[in-house]
Formats: sequence, C-alpha cells, structure tokens
Amino acid sequence: MKRNFSISRKENDLRNAVPTPMSQTSEGGKGHGESIGKGNRRDHEASSKERRRDQAVSSSTDNRIIRTSNKGKGSGKNQNAGNIRIKRHSSSYQLKLKAGLVLSAALLLLALIACFRTPYSPTEMNSSLIMQSPSLAHWMGTDNMGRDVFSRVLAGSGITFLVAAITVLASLTAGVILGFISGYFGGMADGIIMRICDVMLSFPSMLLALIVISIMGKGTENIVAALSILFVPSFVRIARSEMIRLKNLDFVLGERALGVKTWKIIFAHILPNALPSLLTSVVIGFNNAVLAEAGMSYLGLGVQPPTSSLGRMISEAQDFLFTAPWYAMGAGLWIILMILGFSLMAEGLKDMEE
Repeated sequence: MKRNFSISRKENDLRNAVPTPMSQTSEGGKGHGESIGKGNRRDHEASSKERRRDQAVSSSTDNRIIRTSNKGKGSGKNQNAGNIRIKRHSSSYQLKLKAGLVLSAALLLLALIACFRTPYSPTEMNSSLIMQSPSLAHWMGTDNMGRDVFSRVLAGSGITFLVAAITVLASLTAGVILGFISGYFGGMADGIIMRICDVMLSFPSMLLALIVISIMGKGTENIVAALSILFVPSFVRIARSEMIRLKNLDFVLGERALGVKTWKIIFAHILPNALPSLLTSVVIGFNNAVLAEAGMSYLGLGVQPPTSSLGRMISEAQDFLFTAPWYAMGAGLWIILMILGFSLMAEGLKDMEE
C-alpha cells in the first residue's frame, strides 16, 4: 500500500510538472502573438525610416538638380555675355579700321588728284580776291594774296603725304635692317646699335630735328632726311623686339638645323611674322611724320614758298585769325582729318593684333 501510494504520488508530481497540450498551446499562442506584434512594429518602424530616407534622398537629388540647372543657366549667361563682349570688341576695331581706311583713302585720293589738277592755281595771286570769305566759288575763301585756300590746301596735303611717305619708308628700311641685325646676332653689334638709339632718343624729337636741319639747311629734301634719321630708333627697337621674340621659335630653329642661309631665315621667315607689329608702327609713324613736317614748315624750316605747305599756311594765317579765320581753319582742319584717319587705322590694327 505504501508502495502504491508513493508511485501514485510520483505520477501526480510528474503530471503537474509536465504542462498539458492545452496549456502549452495557450501559453505558446500568447508568446507568439507578442512576438508577432513586436515584429510588426519593427517592420513598420523600418518601413517608415526607409520612406523618410527615400524622401530625404529624393529632396537632396531635386535640390542638386536645381543647383546644377541654375549653374548651367549661370554659365550659359556668362558665356553669352563673353560672346557679346567679343562681338562688340571685334565690331569696334572693324569699325575703327574701316573708318580710318575710308577717311585716309579719300584724303589721299584728293591729294593725288591735286597733283594734276586743282580748282585754281595754288600759286596764282589775284589782288581783287584778297581775303574773301568762303563761297560757292571759293569753298575755303582766299588768303591775303588772293589765292584760293582750298586749292592750296589740296596741293599742300599732297606735299605732306609725299614727305611723310618717304620719311616712313626710309626710316622703316633702315630701322628694320639694324633692328634685325641687333636682335638676331646680339653681342657687340646689339650693344653698339642700341646705345646709339638710346642717345638719339634721349634728345627731344623736335630739338634733334632742328639740330639736323640747322646743319643740313632748309628745304624739302633736307626735312625728309632729318625726319628719316629722327624716326630710325623707334623702328629699330620694334624690329629688335620682334626678332628676339621670333628667333628661338621652332620653325626658325628647324631652318637653322637644315642649314638655311641667315639672310633667308631673316627676310623669308621672320619678317613676314613681324609684319603686323611693323604695320601698326608704320601707321603711327606716318602720323608723327605729318605732324613733324607741319611743325617744321610752321617754323619756316621745311617746305619753302611758293610751294604750298599746310604748316606754312597756318604760320601765314596766324596774323589774320580774327579778321579771316577761314584762312587758318582750312589747313588746320585738313591736318586734323589726316591725323584722325591714320589714328583710327592704327587703333584698329592694334586691336586686331591683340
């Protein structure tokens, strides 16, 4: 009996210790429900985080696209502005160059025509026409000797053009040769040539011209020689600088390596590349030559009467500025137009070179 009771007692303990299937199901259902609820909450939180992340990424991408588009618009505006500036610059120098060419060509054509024919004789005097004001018969009036001012201006402009052209051509030839020798060979030749140019440039140009003319004497030929000597140093410097810039370039070194003669390298290969700078200097030099010739003639050291000269006409008209202002205005206006035409050409060529 005791034995049976102990066995039944153990069975009861075991039965109580081991849960029944029903209890297992209920307890498992509760745990499973709790785990499912927690999983759903985690999934919901994860999905919401992913949505927020996607929204942030999309907004940042949109902002980047907007900034990129704005930058593109800004760069496009800057590019358009740059193109507009380039077009304005090119149109401005083309306008200057064309205006200078037209004005200078018109004055040169009139001067050439005056070499063969003028409305009246530039040297014929007429006492009945002294100091007449401008009219249809005499466009610029007459002077103190009854000569037609317009005819004298046309003849004088031809002399001025001729003196300036010969002066620039002579000084350009000498300056280019000396400048190329100085820049290509260097050494002692460079030192001697440049020191002489420095000495000449140390004097005021008008003073140096007066010294040369006082030595050589008055007259058209002497003024041409004096101005030619006076303008040589400026062309020497320009030609020398161009030679120094070009002589070490590849195409020149290649010609040297092939054994091409020096004079051919200088005049066939280097000179054409130096022409743009020299052309601008020629136009500026022509302006200076016109002013120098007019100044020398004004002082009575240039072209001598009865040959017409614009500077000489202004010198003769200064005593009649208040009684007959047209006398001086004709020659002065012609000099201004000549200087203006070649100055516009020089500015246009300089802008085109830049």
